[in-house]
Amino acid sequence: MIALLLALGSSLAHGCADFLGGLGARKAHVLRTVMVAAPASLAVELLLWPFLGASFTWASAGWGAASGVASAAAFALLHRTLAIGPMNVLSPVTALVSAALPLLALT
Repeated sequence: MIALLLALGSSLAHGCADFLGGLGARKAHVLRTVMVAAPASLAVELLLWPFLGASFTWASAGWGAASGVASAAAFALLHRTLAIGPMNVLSPVTALVSAALPLLALT
């Protein structure tokens, strides 16, 4: 049951972040939007860390840092495309691709 609630919460958070990030990128420069969004998401993750039973190792910190750099670049590109294109097309397509890529990597 907890996995279902976490999945629903994650979907809601990603949907809101995509929509609000696209709106923010239309009104401000895309890098400014990412510079606000990335630390905000880090703060939420750090608050949830103790409740989810996460552990810290230097190897996981290295992978996390690499993931953070790649995610920041991806969010900048996503918010830029949301700022210049129709959200009702781009948001579902990026959601589908981000869900399909891990599944393809497992096969």
